Amino acid sequence: MINGARDSCIEFRRALAILIQGAVTHYRSALSNRCHAANPVLDSPFRKNRAHPLLRFLMTFNRVADWTGHLIAPLTFVMMLLTCAVVIARYVLNVGLIPVTELILYIHASIFMLGIAYTLRADAHVRVDIIYQRLSLRGQAIIDLLGAIVFLLPLSLFIFVTSLDYVALSWRLQEGSAEPGALPGVYLMKGLIPLMAGLLGIQGIAEIARLIQLLATPTHRPPLPRVSNVDG
Repeated sequence: MINGARDSCIEFRRALAILIQGAVTHYRSALSNRCHAANPVLDSPFRKNRAHPLLRFLMTFNRVADWTGHLIAPLTFVMMLLTCAVVIARYVLNVGLIPVTELILYIHASIFMLGIAYTLRADAHVRVDIIYQRLSLRGQAIIDLLGAIVFLLPLSLFIFVTSLDYVALSWRLQEGSAEPGALPGVYLMKGLIPLMAGLLGIQGIAEIARLIQLLATPTHRPPLPRVSNVDG
């Protein structure tokens, strides 16, 4: 009986590993396809001239957002599995998993804080408006540019500056959770706050550069696109 249970456990682990690997591959493929769909590289003189300084500038900053987006995408699937495990343990086995519960919160926070720049790059943040969608491309660019300069960059700078002392104190104390038996790495999560602000500010600068170029481009010429990594 013990050997049978052990074999079943091994088979379950193998099946779970295959499932996770397939989900990670699917998420990376979906992210890449969405990014290229939202940010096509147009067949323009800028594509042929890779040395164009603004294009190189945008590509460098966009790579940072792409890298973080691809890094955290599989975490959503991991968070789902952990949530299912906690629910089963709590309501079927009557066992509380406090460390796993906090791990879910950590992953959830990481997805939001590290994915905010990629979401801005893919233009996937929720818009609630009645005017923006009725405007022309140049009108939308003006609103996006003003929003980035007046709100996005100042907010990113404010969060970055005001969070430094808060995060530094947490790191000095090696702050952990107040819950008994929970994870000790609260200071690691707080360390993502200035990192989030930095990534958002960097992507905001890239968006400002793209919008300025779009507004400066004559209507008969194609503007710089939301470029992705250009390899071919």
